[in-house]
Amino acid sequence: MTSQKEIVYEAVQWLDKQRLLDDKLDFSKPIREQISNEEKQAVARYVENAFRCGTTGFSSPSHNWTEFDLHKYVVGLTNNWLRKDIRLNGGQAYTTQQRRRLQREFHRVDDALDSLESTVKAGLKAAKICQCGAKHTNFPNHHSTWCDMYKG
Repeated sequence: MTSQKEIVYEAVQWLDKQRLLDDKLDFSKPIREQISNEEKQAVARYVENAFRCGTTGFSSPSHNWTEFDLHKYVVGLTNNWLRKDIRLNGGQAYTTQQRRRLQREFHRVDDALDSLESTVKAGLKAAKICQCGAKHTNFPNHHSTWCDMYKG
């Protein structure tokens, strides 16, 4: 029995063979961006027929599937594998929107920390150190009020 992932890939290859020579699919780019809704439906019908013929099976075979349930299941399954299969996604691993959002947020925080770190380092370099070892502050004559070693 062929896996559901392989059936979807086989259906896309079948679709590619049905297209004209000058309109072939470019597998180095995401397929879902290259095919129309009608072609997605054709891929789903191919997969649906594979279920009916027994070429592939359900993840839960004990479920009583109606025609409507089967169609909904296959459409979702097809869209899922068009996104997640690396061979159909231009060689790129699929990441969820939440993960992409977290990665963007991480980069923003990382950039802010880098900026803060450079600001702190610049402030530390500018600080003068008294003979007693204390750092001068930005407040004028603050250190001189309590340290006998301070030479302004």
